[in-house]
This record gives sequence, structure tokens and C-alpha cells, in this order.
Amino acid sequence: MPEQRNRAPSSRDGEERIRLRLSQPELATMVGAAETTVHKALRELRDERLLETGYRSTVLPDLGRLTELAEPAAQ
Repeated sequence: MPEQRNRAPSSRDGEERIRLRLSQPELATMVGAAETTVHKALRELRDERLLETGYRSTVLPDLGRLTELAEPAAQ
């Protein structure tokens, strides 16, 4: 199975960037959500500049900030 995630240095202040090579339907299946729900969530994350998407490509340019935002929801 090809690797779907890799880490690469960022061009922005040396931050780490995570690249996920998944389609939105694949991501929806992985998290157990409807594709429309995933589409809306991705759009909101793009608006907050926490996510960049392209064809079968998702980049998380600020994983630290995204993790901080997710942690309160997990508690």
C-alpha cells in the first residue's frame, strides 16, 4: 500500500508540514462521516488557514495550532 502521509519541511519559518494524499471520500470513510460534512469541515479549516487542499493532497501548515484547537474538543 502506498504511503498516504509524509512530513516535509515548510518554506514558512521552518514549520513542519504534513501532507495527506487522500480524496475527500476516502477521508470521510476514515473518520466515519458523510462526505458533505467533511467538505464543510475542510472549507472551514481552509478559511482559518489551517488547511490547504489540492487534487488528492491535503497540507496542514500549522499542525501545532490545529492540535491546540482540537484538544479542548477531545476533553
